Amino acid sequence: MKKQFLIFLLLLPFVGSVSAQIKEAQKIGEFDAVGCDDLRQRLDLLAMEVNKLPKSKGYIIVYEGKNIKYKLDRNGNMRPTKETILPVFAQSAINTQLMMRHLLGFRNLPKESFLFISGGYRELYTVELWLVPDGTILKPMPNLTKMNYRKGKPIDICEGIG
Repeated sequence: MKKQFLIFLLLLPFVGSVSAQIKEAQKIGEFDAVGCDDLRQRLDLLAMEVNKLPKSKGYIIVYEGKNIKYKLDRNGNMRPTKETILPVFAQSAINTQLMMRHLLGFRNLPKESFLFISGGYRELYTVELWLVPDGTILKPMPNLTKMNYRKGKPIDICEGIG
């Protein structure tokens, strides 16, 4: 384990120098509804990439859509099912505020380093994290023109936590 960590540390400057040379937008990650800790880890990864390239921005594109249902398996792990449920109106906006609160408030990162975009509608709720070099424009790619909603109030999955 120590040997793997040492190799990782030795390769880190090389990875940084290669990524500093990118000329196109680079997708860092894509995910659906995740737990609070998982969301924060993904946002921190984007923040680290943005810090490597001071003239880049982190784009967070949130697409409103249905949510995948999850259930516990025999080992106590959450597994996706084939079922989906309609979103609650404004849930994507609450999720975006949570991401802003984590990066700009809790992590105290400069707001000019990130762009939060409402991407429109997709079949499934999706968040895309992009590293976008200065001078590059990245546009959302929705695949639906409208969304149906179910009754209910949006929830903050990280209530009270940055």
